[in-house]
Amino acid sequence: MNMKLKYKILYALLLFVSVDNIAQNYGQYEKDCDARCKYEKYMQKQNKKNGVQSLSSLGSYECIAKDRDGISPFVISDTESGFYDDTPIVFDTLDECEYAMTQELYTFEGYDDYLGLCATQDEDGLSPYGVFTYEISTGTFYNAEMVYDSMNNCDLALTEIVSDGDTLYTCASVDADGLSPWAVMDLDNGAYVSDEFDSFEACMYLLPRY
Repeated sequence: MNMKLKYKILYALLLFVSVDNIAQNYGQYEKDCDARCKYEKYMQKQNKKNGVQSLSSLGSYECIAKDRDGISPFVISDTESGFYDDTPIVFDTLDECEYAMTQELYTFEGYDDYLGLCATQDEDGLSPYGVFTYEISTGTFYNAEMVYDSMNNCDLALTEIVSDGDTLYTCASVDADGLSPWAVMDLDNGAYVSDEFDSFEACMYLLPRY
């Protein structure tokens, strides 16, 4: 067997192995996606049944790598136009991003056209975390400048919003950096209406008095 024929055979073998690996990886991706997509479709169906507003039920949104490189951070992108139009809603991992897509958005008493959710404040997938509002009538996202040191505290601040009948209140970082001091915020105008506290927990303890 001459050298030229040997190289042709070797090339054919390498090409076969490469194609086989690609097929296996794609098959694994499809398998992983199958479970994930089934969950997303299930949540969309449940949300629709229960009258719950989630991003997946409000528009054509998709989670993609913000830098288009397949790695963190991941952004919720609007695909309605046929292109990827990134929103300011960014997360560290794809799982966090896709989870946020199917979850019930927070509502604000007296503000039926607005919904709320938490994401990374600086749109980089890193701490701190902030509240973003979604205007249903326009499909527009806004940064509410309510900032927290963790996603859990951000969610808690939205969950525990209190109302005196006219105004909504919750706690937020006074300097909008996710660090102390903390104070009770009037959500109507963004003004802080309480004394300052060294911790988010101390502020939240006072909150029910409003």
